[in-house]
Amino acid sequence: MKKYLLDNGALVALVKGRPGAERLIRPWVEHDEAATSILAYGEAIECFRSLPDFPHQRSNLRALLRGVTPYGITYAIMERYSDPRARAFRHAFAAKRPDELTARPHLAQIVQHRYAR
Repeated sequence: MKKYLLDNGALVALVKGRPGAERLIRPWVEHDEAATSILAYGEAIECFRSLPDFPHQRSNLRALLRGVTPYGITYAIMERYSDPRARAFRHAFAAKRPDELTARPHLAQIVQHRYAR
Protein backbone atom coordinates (compact mmCIF):
# COMPACT_ATOMS: atom_id res chain seq x y z
CA MET A 1 0.00 0.00 0.00
CA LYS A 2 1.04 3.55 -0.70
CA LYS A 3 1.58 6.27 1.87
CA TYR A 4 -0.52 9.05 0.27
CA LEU A 5 -3.92 8.93 -1.44
CA LEU A 6 -4.25 11.86 -3.85
CA ASP A 7 -7.54 13.58 -4.63
CA ASN A 8 -8.40 14.94 -8.08
CA GLY A 9 -7.19 18.45 -7.21
CA ALA A 10 -3.72 17.13 -6.53
CA LEU A 11 -3.68 15.30 -9.86
CA VAL A 12 -4.85 18.40 -11.74
CA ALA A 13 -2.30 20.61 -9.97
CA LEU A 14 0.54 18.25 -10.88
CA VAL A 15 -0.54 17.99 -14.51
CA LYS A 16 -0.75 21.78 -14.73
CA GLY A 17 2.70 22.08 -13.15
CA ARG A 18 1.62 24.20 -10.20
CA PRO A 19 4.74 25.05 -8.14
CA GLY A 20 3.22 24.11 -4.77
CA ALA A 21 2.07 20.74 -6.06
CA GLU A 22 5.43 20.11 -7.70
CA ARG A 23 7.27 20.96 -4.48
CA LEU A 24 5.02 18.94 -2.16
CA ILE A 25 3.66 16.03 -4.20
CA ARG A 26 6.29 15.31 -6.87
CA PRO A 27 8.68 13.71 -4.31
CA TRP A 28 5.89 11.34 -3.25
CA VAL A 29 5.43 10.29 -6.86
CA GLU A 30 9.17 9.89 -7.42
CA HIS A 31 9.50 7.77 -4.26
CA ASP A 32 6.52 5.60 -5.27
CA GLU A 33 4.51 6.73 -2.22
CA ALA A 34 1.41 8.10 -3.99
CA ALA A 35 -1.80 6.48 -5.10
CA THR A 36 -5.17 7.74 -6.27
CA SER A 37 -8.55 6.26 -6.98
CA ILE A 38 -9.99 5.73 -10.42
CA LEU A 39 -12.78 8.06 -9.26
CA ALA A 40 -10.25 10.91 -8.77
CA TYR A 41 -8.93 10.19 -12.28
CA GLY A 42 -12.47 10.56 -13.64
CA GLU A 43 -12.94 13.85 -11.80
CA ALA A 44 -9.64 15.16 -13.18
CA ILE A 45 -10.69 14.17 -16.71
CA GLU A 46 -13.97 16.00 -16.13
CA CYS A 47 -11.98 19.13 -15.20
CA PHE A 48 -9.75 18.92 -18.27
CA ARG A 49 -12.56 18.09 -20.73
CA SER A 50 -13.65 21.74 -20.97
CA LEU A 51 -10.14 22.94 -21.86
CA PRO A 52 -9.11 23.53 -25.48
CA ASP A 53 -6.00 21.37 -24.98
CA PHE A 54 -7.92 18.44 -23.50
CA PRO A 55 -6.09 15.71 -25.48
CA HIS A 56 -2.73 17.08 -24.29
CA GLN A 57 -3.90 17.34 -20.65
CA ARG A 58 -5.36 13.81 -20.76
CA SER A 59 -2.05 12.51 -22.13
CA ASN A 60 -0.15 14.26 -19.33
CA LEU A 61 -2.53 12.85 -16.72
CA ARG A 62 -2.05 9.33 -18.04
CA ALA A 63 1.71 9.82 -18.00
CA LEU A 64 1.46 10.94 -14.36
CA LEU A 65 -0.53 7.81 -13.54
CA ARG A 66 2.44 5.68 -14.59
CA GLY A 67 3.94 6.82 -11.27
CA VAL A 68 0.73 7.09 -9.23
CA THR A 69 -1.15 3.85 -8.72
CA PRO A 70 -4.87 4.24 -9.52
CA TYR A 71 -6.84 1.96 -7.20
CA GLY A 72 -10.23 0.60 -8.15
CA ILE A 73 -13.17 1.54 -5.97
CA THR A 74 -13.80 -0.54 -2.86
CA TYR A 75 -15.74 0.18 0.31
CA ALA A 76 -12.50 0.61 2.26
CA ILE A 77 -11.09 3.10 -0.26
CA MET A 78 -14.29 5.15 -0.29
CA GLU A 79 -14.30 5.29 3.51
CA ARG A 80 -10.66 6.39 3.64
CA TYR A 81 -11.23 8.84 0.79
CA SER A 82 -14.18 10.43 2.59
CA ASP A 83 -12.60 10.78 6.05
CA PRO A 84 -10.22 13.69 5.28
CA ARG A 85 -12.85 15.39 3.11
CA ALA A 86 -15.43 15.19 5.90
CA ARG A 87 -12.95 16.62 8.42
CA ALA A 88 -12.08 19.47 6.04
CA PHE A 89 -15.73 20.34 5.45
CA ARG A 90 -16.57 20.16 9.17
CA HIS A 91 -13.62 22.45 9.93
CA ALA A 92 -14.64 24.96 7.25
CA PHE A 93 -18.25 25.10 8.35
CA ALA A 94 -17.35 25.17 12.04
CA ALA A 95 -15.24 28.22 11.26
CA LYS A 96 -18.24 29.62 9.33
CA ARG A 97 -15.93 29.98 6.37
CA PRO A 98 -16.84 27.52 3.62
CA ASP A 99 -14.60 29.53 1.31
CA GLU A 100 -11.66 28.36 3.41
CA LEU A 101 -11.55 25.22 1.28
CA THR A 102 -10.99 27.23 -1.87
CA ALA A 103 -8.53 29.52 -0.12
CA ARG A 104 -6.45 26.52 0.99
CA PRO A 105 -7.13 23.86 -1.66
CA HIS A 106 -3.96 21.95 -0.87
CA LEU A 107 -5.48 20.97 2.48
CA ALA A 108 -8.80 19.87 1.03
CA GLN A 109 -7.50 18.35 -2.19
CA ILE A 110 -4.31 16.57 -1.19
CA VAL A 111 -4.97 13.75 1.15
CA GLN A 112 -1.94 13.61 3.43
CA HIS A 113 -3.21 10.50 5.05
CA ARG A 114 -1.67 7.13 5.63
CA TYR A 115 -3.44 4.79 3.26
CA ALA A 116 -2.51 1.63 5.13
CA ARG A 117 -3.16 1.88 8.85
